[in-house]
Amino acid sequence: IADGEVKSVDGELSKSLLENSKCYLLDCGAEIFVWVGRVTQVDERKAACQAAEDFVASQKRPKATRITRVIQGYETHSFKSNFDSWPSGSASTAGAEEGRGKVAALLKQQGMGVKGAAKSAPVTEEIPPLLEGGGKLEVWIINGSAKTPLPKEDIGKFYGGDCYIVLYTYHSGERKEDYFLCSWFGKNSIEGRLFDGKESPQFVALFQPMVVLKGGVSSGYKKLIADKGLADETYTPEGIALIRISGTSIHNNKTMQVDAVATSLNSTECFLLQSGSTIFNWHGNQSSIEQHQLAAKVAEFLRVAYMF
Repeated sequence: IADGEVKSVDGELSKSLLENSKCYLLDCGAEIFVWVGRVTQVDERKAACQAAEDFVASQKRPKATRITRVIQGYETHSFKSNFDSWPSGSASTAGAEEGRGKVAALLKQQGMGVKGAAKSAPVTEEIPPLLEGGGKLEVWIINGSAKTPLPKEDIGKFYGGDCYIVLYTYHSGERKEDYFLCSWFGKNSIEGRLFDGKESPQFVALFQPMVVLKGGVSSGYKKLIADKGLADETYTPEGIALIRISGTSIHNNKTMQVDAVATSLNSTECFLLQSGSTIFNWHGNQSSIEQHQLAAKVAEFLRVAYMF
């Protein structure tokens, strides 16, 4: 992607094509990846994301086409599996370790505890600095001018039409207590598109697992679809739902409900098909063992939620 325009790159699809000062678009049909080099500027990254949206529109792709931003050094299995050549090790490991150290120092300076910052990165996946574990996690859903706490069994379940407040209270070394407070806005919520799809690794890692579902349960969302005459596609445990599993680690374990049609399936990910208390687990033939494990965890999460 150069100057906000998408230009075709010739040659074998290998990691060596990607330059850390540029952004790239990888078209996989049902999903578009935007790869961002680690030394690119903020305006270049914004332009790349806008170019991807323009590309989807120009190609007349379905509105449900997924656009996923991938940062250099944090590529997912589903992204790397599209390449003919992607070495498991890399000469840039030392540089990535140095970068993680700088991020860890910055978080410490801001009063955040960091877990695993001094450890070397796994060969297959680099884990960014995360918040200290063992804290207290609270989530509220916004309903008009009020906020309602979510019961424990529903924490980790987000509706795309709703907004949430998340508070994580934890201990970090010298300080007695630290707080991680943020808001999550669904892409279809009336508040606008702020965070859904742009969550930080620290946020995603708080939820084991994090599942984004269709529709919403707040009064604001119900009024919105009623005013526009739209069908209510809100997820219910009693209905039929297809859940896509693409994460491979604790910091990218976000899963998402997709259209329950055969064209939603692909060989690099796992999917759960839920019909009430019955859940079918489908593994793509190129999916990883980490995705299989996450699929099992999400299935149990949905099954337990169905019982309440």
